[in-house]
Amino acid sequence: MKTSLTTKTVVAIVSLAAFISAATAFQSNDDKQPLNTKVATQKMQKVVVSAKRMTAEEKLSFDLQNSAMQTVVISAKRLTPEQKIAMDAQERATQTMSAKPERSTAIKG
Repeated sequence: MKTSLTTKTVVAIVSLAAFISAATAFQSNDDKQPLNTKVATQKMQKVVVSAKRMTAEEKLSFDLQNSAMQTVVISAKRLTPEQKIAMDAQERATQTMSAKPERSTAIKG
């Protein structure tokens, strides 16, 4: 079977177009979003620990009742590099805000 040069060219172009369209269909749009947009859409996890203040008698009775070893299990999910960068930036911003001295607006006279 003999094929002409134009037939080979048309088949090559159609094959290339099919390959490119299939490749772009499976790409995610996450790469095209800026970092701030990704961070803003993700929810930060918060942990709240609260307890009732015990009296000395309650502490003693609690210690006597619970003499066995206690285990605390802490679980978390692994952060993405973008989340780590965002948390570092937030921590730096918090530290710089707390490190700045308060300026007095009182007028000495």
